[in-house]
Amino acid sequence: MLEAGSAPEALTVLDAVPVDLLILALDLPGDGSGWDVVRHIRESPAPTKMILTSGETDAPDSLGPFVRKPYQAAELATLAAQSLNWPRPPQA
Repeated sequence: MLEAGSAPEALTVLDAVPVDLLILALDLPGDGSGWDVVRHIRESPAPTKMILTSGETDAPDSLGPFVRKPYQAAELATLAAQSLNWPRPPQA
Protein backbone atom coordinates (compact mmCIF):
# COMPACT_ATOMS: atom_id res chain seq x y z
CA MET A 1 0.00 0.00 0.00
CA LEU A 2 1.29 3.43 -0.97
CA GLU A 3 -0.02 6.84 0.03
CA ALA A 4 0.09 10.24 -1.65
CA GLY A 5 -1.09 13.46 -0.07
CA SER A 6 -1.57 15.48 -3.25
CA ALA A 7 -2.17 15.11 -6.96
CA PRO A 8 1.51 15.69 -7.84
CA GLU A 9 2.56 13.02 -5.31
CA ALA A 10 -0.01 10.59 -6.72
CA LEU A 11 1.25 11.19 -10.27
CA THR A 12 4.83 10.55 -9.14
CA VAL A 13 3.82 7.25 -7.53
CA LEU A 14 1.79 6.17 -10.57
CA ASP A 15 4.75 6.85 -12.85
CA ALA A 16 7.17 4.97 -10.56
CA VAL A 17 5.40 1.71 -9.71
CA PRO A 18 2.53 -0.41 -11.02
CA VAL A 19 -0.69 0.23 -9.10
CA ASP A 20 -3.53 -2.32 -9.29
CA LEU A 21 -6.12 -0.28 -7.39
CA LEU A 22 -6.19 3.42 -6.58
CA ILE A 23 -8.51 4.84 -3.96
CA LEU A 24 -8.65 8.47 -5.01
CA ALA A 25 -10.16 11.53 -3.37
CA LEU A 26 -11.31 13.89 -6.11
CA ASP A 27 -10.96 16.82 -3.70
CA LEU A 28 -7.22 16.51 -2.99
CA PRO A 29 -5.48 19.42 -1.23
CA GLY A 30 -2.78 21.53 -2.84
CA ASP A 31 -1.84 21.92 -6.48
CA GLY A 32 -3.85 19.86 -8.92
CA SER A 33 -6.82 17.72 -8.08
CA GLY A 34 -8.04 14.17 -8.19
CA TRP A 35 -9.37 14.92 -11.67
CA ASP A 36 -5.77 15.42 -12.87
CA VAL A 37 -4.95 11.96 -11.55
CA VAL A 38 -8.05 10.48 -13.24
CA ARG A 39 -6.98 11.97 -16.58
CA HIS A 40 -3.46 10.57 -16.13
CA ILE A 41 -4.78 7.07 -15.40
CA ARG A 42 -7.16 7.13 -18.35
CA GLU A 43 -4.30 8.13 -20.68
CA SER A 44 -1.94 5.49 -19.28
CA PRO A 45 -1.62 2.01 -20.78
CA ALA A 46 -1.35 0.51 -17.26
CA PRO A 47 -4.55 -1.27 -16.14
CA THR A 48 -5.15 0.68 -12.91
CA LYS A 49 -8.59 0.34 -11.35
CA MET A 50 -10.04 3.23 -9.34
CA ILE A 51 -12.43 3.79 -6.47
CA LEU A 52 -13.29 7.48 -6.32
CA THR A 53 -14.30 9.38 -3.19
CA SER A 54 -15.47 12.91 -2.47
CA GLY A 55 -17.37 14.87 0.09
CA GLU A 56 -18.02 17.73 -2.32
CA THR A 57 -18.85 16.15 -5.69
CA ASP A 58 -21.52 13.77 -6.93
CA ALA A 59 -20.58 10.45 -8.45
CA PRO A 60 -18.99 10.90 -11.88
CA ASP A 61 -20.47 8.87 -14.71
CA SER A 62 -18.68 5.74 -15.92
CA LEU A 63 -15.42 6.12 -13.99
CA GLY A 64 -15.95 3.19 -11.67
CA PRO A 65 -17.08 2.82 -8.09
CA PHE A 66 -17.73 5.99 -6.08
CA VAL A 67 -18.02 6.43 -2.30
CA ARG A 68 -19.21 9.65 -0.68
CA LYS A 69 -17.19 10.90 2.31
CA PRO A 70 -17.44 10.14 5.13
CA TYR A 71 -17.54 6.45 4.30
CA GLN A 72 -17.36 3.27 6.33
CA ALA A 73 -14.17 1.21 6.09
CA ALA A 74 -16.22 -1.94 5.45
CA GLU A 75 -17.88 -0.32 2.43
CA LEU A 76 -14.50 0.61 0.98
CA ALA A 77 -13.07 -2.85 1.71
CA THR A 78 -15.99 -4.49 -0.10
CA LEU A 79 -15.53 -2.27 -3.15
CA ALA A 80 -11.78 -2.95 -3.16
CA ALA A 81 -12.34 -6.71 -3.06
CA GLN A 82 -14.90 -6.49 -5.87
CA SER A 83 -12.64 -4.27 -7.98
CA LEU A 84 -9.76 -6.73 -7.64
CA ASN A 85 -12.03 -9.75 -8.24
CA TRP A 86 -11.19 -11.27 -4.85
CA PRO A 87 -13.49 -14.04 -3.64
CA ARG A 88 -16.12 -13.13 -1.07
CA PRO A 89 -15.09 -13.98 2.49
CA PRO A 90 -17.05 -16.79 4.15
CA GLN A 91 -20.05 -15.68 6.18
CA ALA A 92 -19.63 -16.01 9.95
